[in-house]
Amino acid sequence: MEKQNKEIKENINKENEEIRKKNEEIKKRKEEHKENKEEYKKLLDYEDYRKKSLEEIAGKYVLTADNFIKMILILLRIRSNIPVIMMGETGCGKTSLIRMLSRLLNEGSHKKMKVLNIHAGTSYNESSSRAT
Repeated sequence: MEKQNKEIKENINKENEEIRKKNEEIKKRKEEHKENKEEYKKLLDYEDYRKKSLEEIAGKYVLTADNFIKMILILLRIRSNIPVIMMGETGCGKTSLIRMLSRLLNEGSHKKMKVLNIHAGTSYNESSSRAT
């Protein structure tokens, strides 16, 4: 009987030790998770990672159906590597349209777009050096 009691106590002690080890492992994982959660929260708190609404991006720009269709057609050509040339009277909105398309594609950032103003007096060498 005493031998059985001793074996039972040893088994209980082994089980308790295993439980203690598992509890320590769980506690360690919780701490790691807490640290990771805080790190992720810091990353997500930056405003740059926040998705902007169309109203925030467009601002005062009036997005008409005509401008929207033009943007779609320009985007399709750009994605197909087809050159796009925009022509029109001075002040008709060519540059505004392209800038708004760039901002919409880049979630409001205007830093990713490079503007090249090419006119009748621009030579090939000037335009190619500006593009790089």
